[in-house]
Amino acid sequence: MMQRHSGLTWTIQTAMVIALSVISFHAAYPAVEESSQSFHVTDQIEYGNLGNPHIREGTDTVEIGFMAHPHGGIETLWLCCMIERINAS
Repeated sequence: MMQRHSGLTWTIQTAMVIALSVISFHAAYPAVEESSQSFHVTDQIEYGNLGNPHIREGTDTVEIGFMAHPHGGIETLWLCCMIERINAS
């Protein structure tokens, strides 16, 4: 005879699998960082996700470009990064 699992048991097991997947998912990818003379952009924060960063500094302007990294998925689900000013001159 087959045992049936309650919906709660299935939900807890599914949540544990998802949590473990997210933990191993983030640890599997190397840090993404870019720096210039004045700015630093990184994904090394909680839930960080960053792809293809670039920083271009002009005389009076700064252009910081980036995108969300799909990490092998079919779409990019979130973008989260930190932009720091290195020197305030």
